[in-house]
Amino acid sequence: MQISNIITALGAACLALVFIESGVPHWIKVRIWGRDAYRHRLKPFDCHLCLAWWLGIAINFFGTKSAFSIYTCVQSALTGAIASIVAVLLHKHLSK
Repeated sequence: MQISNIITALGAACLALVFIESGVPHWIKVRIWGRDAYRHRLKPFDCHLCLAWWLGIAINFFGTKSAFSIYTCVQSALTGAIASIVAVLLHKHLSK
């Protein structure tokens, strides 16, 4: 795990946290489903964990210059996992 992957994971976690806490997903759900918005899920935009996971994978996978390989896939999955863990820890720390 390189330092650039850790920075990518931190960035993905912060992006997910800011996006979820800004209220944009709720605003989108209200526009789509109206008053029944609380009954519907808008995955992966509803939770910090899911959004950080997918952002970490996407940023790392599309940001790498190497060819498609098992190493790139494992590295992207690990970056997504670290991003999701950091997003949960940030949310727990900030919501105290």
